[in-house]
Amino acid sequence: MEITSLGQLEQLLRAEVQAAMQSASDNIHSEIENNLNSFYSVPQGKMYKRTGNLRSSAERTPVSGGGNAISFEARLNTTRGYTTGTFSKIEVLEAAENHTSGVLGQPGFWSRSESKMQELLDSAMGAHFS
Repeated sequence: MEITSLGQLEQLLRAEVQAAMQSASDNIHSEIENNLNSFYSVPQGKMYKRTGNLRSSAERTPVSGGGNAISFEARLNTTRGYTTGTFSKIEVLEAAENHTSGVLGQPGFWSRSESKMQELLDSAMGAHFS
């Protein structure tokens, strides 16, 4: 493809960044899901019955934007129905992440996910711009 104007070059670069960001979004979402699944590698115990809601709490916004800004957001759903009677939904997530309040499971699922996000973004960008 021959590029004959700055506008064509910018359009080509935006399309490539969009594709790289989609790849990063997919990889980061998978990383979060894998880390959430690892929470359940610890046996359940007898104090309470797990709902499994944490396993499906990874979510992301679509890759979007225009001009010189393209973005997405990766996060945990904090509105999913955890019913403990005393803990808010966010407090349940924090207790699971930090292995507190008697929550049984492999802690650190979010911190492990966060620690890989930049690497996964860099890898996706590198694959599209190397």
